[in-house]
Parts: sequence; C-alpha cells; structure tokens
Amino acid sequence: MKNILLTLIASVLVSVNAYAQQAFSIKHDEVSNDYYFEEVIEAKGLFDKVIYERAKKWILANMKTVDKNIEFNDEELSIVNNGTIKIDQKSFVTQAIQEGYCNFKYHVWCKEGRYKVRVDNIFYRVLLNQGDRMVTKSDSYADVYDKKKKKMNAYLIEEADTKLSAVIAIMHDAIINDKKEEAKDDW
Repeated sequence: MKNILLTLIASVLVSVNAYAQQAFSIKHDEVSNDYYFEEVIEAKGLFDKVIYERAKKWILANMKTVDKNIEFNDEELSIVNNGTIKIDQKSFVTQAIQEGYCNFKYHVWCKEGRYKVRVDNIFYRVLLNQGDRMVTKSDSYADVYDKKKKKMNAYLIEEADTKLSAVIAIMHDAIINDKKEEAKDDW
C-alpha cells in the first residue's frame, strides 16, 4: 500500500513538473523591458464562471496574503494578486544566499472555455553572506536577466522560472480536476 501511494505521488509530481516545463516560458516586453510568464490555457468542457470560481478558490487557499490584497472581479472574471516564492539557499565562490524571496504579481482572466495566466513585476530580494558581512540585494527580474552570465543571477532566474511554472501548473491541475482545497489558516 505504501509503495502504491509513493508511486501515485511521484507520478503526480512528474506530470505537474512536465506540464510546467512544457507549457510556460518567459517572455520579454521590449518597450517596458519587463519579463513575464503568460499563457492561455484550454479548460475543455468547463464554463468560464466555473474556471473563475475554481481559480478563485485555489488562490484563496494557497496565495492569500496578510493584507488580503487580492482583487476579484466577478463581472469580468479576472483576478489580480501579489505572491512570493522562497529562493533556496545556495553557495557561490565569494558569497552565499542565506535567504531570499521572489515577489510577483499574478493575474488570471477567464473567457471562452479557457483562462490566461500572467506573472509579471518579478522582483528579487536576497540576503547574501559575503564572508565578513551580510548584504541585502534587491533586483528586478530584468536586471538579473541582463546579467544572467553571473552564476548567482543564473541561479535566481532558474529558481523563479521553475517555481513560478510549478505554481501555474499546480493551479491548472486544481482548476481542471477541481481539487478540494481548504483555505489554509496556519497560525
């Protein structure tokens, strides 16, 4: 029984990871120099309102913030939220990321049996150990991307790309399969 459960969990993680890697890529707006993820995703057989309600339920359960700054537009079937993902610790030759976060804006629009997800305004904040001192560094995705040849910047891009794609894929799974998510009230 334990092996069956582990196999099931592994297959779900592999399929979500494969979907995330397959469907989402970073795009660049030449005018604003902003980088963003944006995809239109089919939700076959689902009405717009159902897609919207499932996305709303998932966002409330998984992405609520302390300030409750989520904009739900029930008429236009759109959602705007701010989110944060954790950047994992990593050591480099002259410095190490002690802790870090990537903030972003998360948009969802629903229409015609599909929905569009856009993640933009991606911004990093990391605490670096540089041997004899600790330094806080803040940069936009564009600033980091422009210097992506540096190992730490390449790592930050990889962290954001992988984790943001996973967030989108997990929400997609919840919308399509109507995952019963309870609002998390961790105290």
